[in-house]
Amino acid sequence: MTVQSSVSNDAIHDLLTGVKGEFWIGLQFNKAGCTDTSSELRRYEWITGANLTDFANWRNSEIVCTENCVSVSRDLKWTERPCQDSIDGFLCERNYPNLCDPLKPKETDKSLHYITPFGNEGEGAISLPPGSLITGNPSGIRYICAPDQGWLQAPWFCEVEKGGCEHECVKNGKPQCACPPGQTLQSNKVTCARGDIWGRNRKTDNRMVLTPARCAKALQLTLAVIKPDAVAHPLILEALHQKILENKFIIVKSKEIVWQRQDSERFYAEHKGRFFYQRLVEFMSSGPMQAYILAREEAVSQWRMMMGPTKVFRARYVAPGTIRARFGLTDTRNTTHGSDSEDSARREIAFFFPEFSVAEWMERVEPAFRAGPVEYDQHRRMHTLPGQHRPERDRSTTLTTASPLETDPQH
Repeated sequence: MTVQSSVSNDAIHDLLTGVKGEFWIGLQFNKAGCTDTSSELRRYEWITGANLTDFANWRNSEIVCTENCVSVSRDLKWTERPCQDSIDGFLCERNYPNLCDPLKPKETDKSLHYITPFGNEGEGAISLPPGSLITGNPSGIRYICAPDQGWLQAPWFCEVEKGGCEHECVKNGKPQCACPPGQTLQSNKVTCARGDIWGRNRKTDNRMVLTPARCAKALQLTLAVIKPDAVAHPLILEALHQKILENKFIIVKSKEIVWQRQDSERFYAEHKGRFFYQRLVEFMSSGPMQAYILAREEAVSQWRMMMGPTKVFRARYVAPGTIRARFGLTDTRNTTHGSDSEDSARREIAFFFPEFSVAEWMERVEPAFRAGPVEYDQHRRMHTLPGQHRPERDRSTTLTTASPLETDPQH
């Protein structure tokens, strides 16, 4: 982002209000010699190639003679620093001929939740770029910002985001949403009303019973982690928990974990020295995570398919219905982690759940879970065998471990 006027500076003020951290802007010094504090840009250049400005807001007046870049924080001061520094992010600027004005909630809705094509989401946007999505709460009615057309209510054209449909968009003269067998389209015309859902079939006291058909193959275990960026938003965390249930995973164990920095460093030890190492370590120890041991046939591949590609922008293009496409913000803050193989699942489960024995569970418990029936305990938020007593779900825990693991970079 270039900040060549006070108007751009005001935009940054609005963007960073209430946000902590340092963020790169598009200003750099990579010339021979030193900076010149007597000129407004000090021999820095904008990444667009321009070297003119009507505005500057330097933090200090030091002369530097090495390659430097510039960051800003919510005090809006321009801070010179080495371009190799690891900071919280960068500010991007895009220009559009047409933006969509904010919508007002309909009478049935209390609020509107938006998400832009770049992953920004929330409520109360001033204007939104083409491709932005809005969902009404609690109606579930969806809209998309279309170039030159403004807000279109779902279902729109099927080629973009499945027309806003939860399950499938079909062309029947005009776009229509369709639901799988046993489900019906709700009044919002995009979501499906479910009958029997895995983990939510029939009540017995505070439990719910599911009765799957006997699985032909042995159940597989995998580790699933909901990262701090998602746990910080209770509605997102609950949506992901329900998505796990709806996709026929058995929740074997679940607990909230808070990592200290040394825990992150041990888990990602093999990546030390890589460009993303510091930001990954800092992020994963920045707040609570929710860890799961999940079971089902082909659990590793099924969970990774649900997550989508590591890179959030790629996920939005090639797998728009996946978790990372919907909730991910950056390649680091991409909502979830999942083991990439059966071997890594064993190692990572031992790291997150040192009290749990994969071998013992596979030998003694897996056959019973595979045969069914299995109960989902709403209070403990995990599955059990009928009549089986389970201790209360683990509370917030600081994880300590003995050895590093081989991990998929940034997951």
